[in-house]
Amino acid sequence: MIKLFDRVKQNISSSGLSNFSFGSVIEGYRSFDSVLSSGDITYYTAENIAAPYQWEIGSGFFDGSQLVRYPVVSSSGVSAINFSGSVFCFITYPATGSVHADGNRHVDNISSVEFNDSTTQVTAYTGCRTALSYQNISSHYSVGDNDEMIFADSTSSGINILLPYASGNGGRQLRIKWVGGDNQVCILATGSDTIDDSVSWCINYRKESLTLISNNQNWHLI
Repeated sequence: MIKLFDRVKQNISSSGLSNFSFGSVIEGYRSFDSVLSSGDITYYTAENIAAPYQWEIGSGFFDGSQLVRYPVVSSSGVSAINFSGSVFCFITYPATGSVHADGNRHVDNISSVEFNDSTTQVTAYTGCRTALSYQNISSHYSVGDNDEMIFADSTSSGINILLPYASGNGGRQLRIKWVGGDNQVCILATGSDTIDDSVSWCINYRKESLTLISNNQNWHLI
């Protein structure tokens, strides 16, 4: 992950094409090693003080004392600059690596986002869903992996609904509604799990519904 910090600027004690070794800190600024740890990556700009037309912008790997240079753009195109003379370096956020919004707050300079698991998202996720996965039941039932809504009709007999283990289902919500019948509809926890500190919970009235959520330890009513 790129690390960015404000007001970090130092003179460079190395020269040529070598990695940047740091010299004195520019007055009013901070040093690279005061904000970066070994292994961090940041964006930088380096510039020749006497010849400002000689410059380099890139990503840098900080090894604890030096900044390993990976130029993105420079006064020589995309090549590292063979610096001579006095050079300073500071942390920056280059336009070529930035993501920004237009006047309507729309991100307009990227076409896709690639995540650490190598999947690529090309459209925004709105969070809207067209339908829930549901089950109509009339007898005892064990909740399935994909169930989100259960409609229980107890006309024929009482119904026990067995929940899955809360562990491994953290954040999962499940809705259960007693839609018909006069027999009891009850929800049972599995193993040592509980439902609001109880091993079972019965729906009190026909047409009533309950929503449960797992905190990865137990189930809770919300």
